[in-house]
Amino acid sequence: MHDTNPFFLLLAFLAAAIIILPICYRLRVNPIIGYMLAGIALGRHGLCIISNSDDISFLAELGVVFLLFAIGLDLTIDRIKQMGMPALKVGIAQIALCSLTFIVAGRFFNQSLQASIIIGSSLALSSTALCIRLLIDNKEHTSSFGQMAISILLVQDLAVVPIMTLTPLFHLPGLSIVNALFLAIIKALIAIIAMVFFGRYVLRQIYRIVSKTRNAELFTATTLFVLFGCSYLTAFAGLSIALGAFLAGLLLAETQYHHQVESDMHPFRGIFLGLFFTTVGINIDVGFIVNNLMLVLALSLAIIGLKSIVVFVLGRCFHFPIAQSIRASILLSQGGEFAFIVLGLAIKEELINEGAAQLLFGAIALSMVSTPFLLNLITPMVNKIFPSETSLQLFPHLRTLKDHVIIVGFGRIGQNIAALLEKQNVVFVGLDINEHVVAKARKTTKAVFYGDATHVRLLESLGVEQARVMVISIDDPVMSLRICEHMLKQFCNTKLVVRAHDEHHAQQLAALGIHAMALETTEISVQISALALKNYGLSDDSIETIIQQFRQDHFGLV
Repeated sequence: MHDTNPFFLLLAFLAAAIIILPICYRLRVNPIIGYMLAGIALGRHGLCIISNSDDISFLAELGVVFLLFAIGLDLTIDRIKQMGMPALKVGIAQIALCSLTFIVAGRFFNQSLQASIIIGSSLALSSTALCIRLLIDNKEHTSSFGQMAISILLVQDLAVVPIMTLTPLFHLPGLSIVNALFLAIIKALIAIIAMVFFGRYVLRQIYRIVSKTRNAELFTATTLFVLFGCSYLTAFAGLSIALGAFLAGLLLAETQYHHQVESDMHPFRGIFLGLFFTTVGINIDVGFIVNNLMLVLALSLAIIGLKSIVVFVLGRCFHFPIAQSIRASILLSQGGEFAFIVLGLAIKEELINEGAAQLLFGAIALSMVSTPFLLNLITPMVNKIFPSETSLQLFPHLRTLKDHVIIVGFGRIGQNIAALLEKQNVVFVGLDINEHVVAKARKTTKAVFYGDATHVRLLESLGVEQARVMVISIDDPVMSLRICEHMLKQFCNTKLVVRAHDEHHAQQLAALGIHAMALETTEISVQISALALKNYGLSDDSIETIIQQFRQDHFGLV
């Protein structure tokens, strides 16, 4: 009876996560693979702790919701512009060619046309979660190669929404499919128009009011309300809840709050996505796969081989270097998490039988497990054979922030700093916890965002590791110290320049090891004193010497 108790199920999942994640970290294995193995161990084909995956299907659906929300949140207009036509063309061509290839293969193995379309479209998609994790681990997510791969993955992610929306319609007769498709498009358009109106005229006002409270719990609760509210509305309209989550992310993507929202939602996304992959593991019939191991291996090799060939050929057709084309073909060669979702929907609609689904589940899981090993095997060989190509730019226009300045606190001082930097053509990004300050600043520059500078995810999204300097100009000494301590612990390579409020604050900053600081009261005194001494008759050199000595004595600018 334990497996029907939701608290026991959640406890079992959390216990598995606590055990699996440290092991994966220690062995440098992707956590996604660990979650699937945990699901196999917990499921009816392992320890039988959770014998029915339907008991946790709702929580698994939450993982899908948070994943689609994160994808929508990532698709800002600037991000889409960065993708550029090359990435868009490669992504669309890759999906089309891979889908067509797998559809033909499905028909060859006597699958129905509907089943072949579902299988083909789902297998064409790669694992966004796995690929981005690999890029981050290899510190290539900000490189031109990494941005190209991420752009193609985003194009694939965009294709998920129509695939998931259309899959339930395939069990209808031919004419009914056309009618249902037309009705689904009309409903989707109405939902999108309504949500865009809501986002433009209502959502910003809500967040403006919430952010003024500076209450982190209220901010997170508002985001969850928007996420689940949009999901409920699309479900009520007869569409997928994933579509609502995706639209909720799009609504927030163009606001000044999207970095803070992404930072707040990241833990939820990780937990529920882990639960989703655990559910995938529970649904994998290990006995069936072992009995059909050679067929599963053949399917997995076919997925990896066909997708690798397609991506490599497209890379060369679009004049990418051979080395980068090879690496991209390996990185994007596996099946992805959305294949499990789409195939799960197909099983519920009785479009694919359980046996075929289990073979595909096993093949996709094996392809995901193989990708890190294949990438680690191929990359050194490629770099050795094509040393001159490994650093070439695939997309010169895909430039992420680098050697920029992050200004924390965008009040009068922060704005003056930004103005001086801008005149010197120095790229900067502003961050402030005061919504009114952000809203006012964004009227003149879009490089200012709302957010808490103590959030690791938020700082990472602003490119803190690639930033040359962070200027902390906020007017709260306690928060200033917290941010400095956080930066020194998490991002010790980023240089800090800090606004000190008084001598006590300056001493605290110096105790942390920060020496580049400007003492607020001292600098005002220095400027007035310099003018007084100049009018008194002292030379400029004498004034400069006096001022420098005064600054050093009072923890001034070093």
